[in-house]
Amino acid sequence: MSIDLACVIYADAEEPKLTEIVQQLWPANSFPLYVYNNEIEILKNLDFDVVRRQQFPDGFLHFRLRVEIFPDESKNISLENQLTMISALLNHLWSQNIPAVAACDYEDQLPENGGYKSRQIPWTT
Repeated sequence: MSIDLACVIYADAEEPKLTEIVQQLWPANSFPLYVYNNEIEILKNLDFDVVRRQQFPDGFLHFRLRVEIFPDESKNISLENQLTMISALLNHLWSQNIPAVAACDYEDQLPENGGYKSRQIPWTT
């Protein structure tokens, strides 16, 4: 069984702020970004809900934005590559007090299990 290396990070921040924070890690002039053979795009979450986003632990599904990370399938990308890159992004977002939760096949291998059900990460109030 192969693992899907794509990942979505739900983040609760205004788009300009999230863009700035991501660009602190990987400087670029525009999106999509291409980092470590991945395309990274910041999109509005169509399921955004101002009330439901506050509900722990599943409210992350209603955060403002989605950071979608898609590996280039023509490249030989390892799970370790994805873990390193996504862990760095999650830790950076959390250090900036941005609520963020990863949803992917390997979220249990990320810091704080990708943020799901973790009281150690920032949360929307």
